[in-house]
Amino acid sequence: SGGGSGHVAAAPLTTVTALAGLSRRAAALGIEVIAEPTSTRLHAAETAASKADVAIVVVGTTSGESEDRASLSLDGGADLDVLIDSVSKANKNTIVLVQAPGAVTMPWRTSVRGIMILFLGGQETGNAWADVVFGSVPPEGRLPIMLPETEWDAIPPNSRVHVPYSEGLQTSYRSDFQAAYPFGHGLTYTKFEYAAPVNVSCADLTCHTRIVTTVTNVGTGSAPDVVQLYLGFPSAAGQPKMILKGFKK
Repeated sequence: SGGGSGHVAAAPLTTVTALAGLSRRAAALGIEVIAEPTSTRLHAAETAASKADVAIVVVGTTSGESEDRASLSLDGGADLDVLIDSVSKANKNTIVLVQAPGAVTMPWRTSVRGIMILFLGGQETGNAWADVVFGSVPPEGRLPIMLPETEWDAIPPNSRVHVPYSEGLQTSYRSDFQAAYPFGHGLTYTKFEYAAPVNVSCADLTCHTRIVTTVTNVGTGSAPDVVQLYLGFPSAAGQPKMILKGFKK
């Protein structure tokens, strides 16, 4: 079901949580899982983390129709931020799995080893997490939005009935807001090197010019990459400084 008018009665009526998906995959590989499913027991979470080789914290937030979210914090707010910091101190190999409908703030991001964000994955969310966390599928996505540094690096919530969109194109990566993670950002289980881009004229009338580069996988894993092309404009054009004009996976 959805948080408003969108409802889906899927068959079979099963939902795979992150804990269920990760636990099932771990058991198949002979890996023990120490679960502490509540965010209110700080000491218990620290103890569980200290006993593990890797600590995984699953967090999230929700939204609905007809109103803005009250803030960009994850559910649990400051208490959750404290929990993630505490778990990361108890286990240096802490990663955070985020399930959210949009932008969120991550004040703890520099204290953890890794962050993955799935947005809204549906009823198979747990199995999707398991595929990526255990390496069956490499992370392939790139952020479709900017994740802001702070609450002040985004257009604030508004409860009025009529809201003027006076910012025009100056939103997300096209604005002067500070990003914790920029639009288009995304890492995977390998590294890539880009050759210097070359401007090549088109052989037909389908385009004015082409930008060509060579992408080389210089890591040890197999994964796709997403090449992104941004154009910059002079201030006299009245356009944002940078605009995404093309991408290729």
